[in-house]
Amino acid sequence: MRTAIAVATTTTEIAPADKSREWIIIQNNSDTALSLDIAGSPSEPLTVSNGLVLAAGADITLTGSPANNRITALHGGSGSKDVRVQGGSNR
Repeated sequence: MRTAIAVATTTTEIAPADKSREWIIIQNNSDTALSLDIAGSPSEPLTVSNGLVLAAGADITLTGSPANNRITALHGGSGSKDVRVQGGSNR
């Protein structure tokens, strides 16, 4: 899976839950920090102040159980922001 996603100022799914996914890389190609939820089913709505921060121009690699979860993102800027996602299995 390799995908370009436009992340909005409201919660945007950047990767659906996938139990076969062993790894995922999320790259923030924008000029604005993103707030990520990698928990899969959050007990509270994602906001810019309670998510995992992914700085502008940064990337994160998740492996194991977190890579299986539904992943969502949003940002506190304006417009949409470019995010690249690639994931897969080692099999």
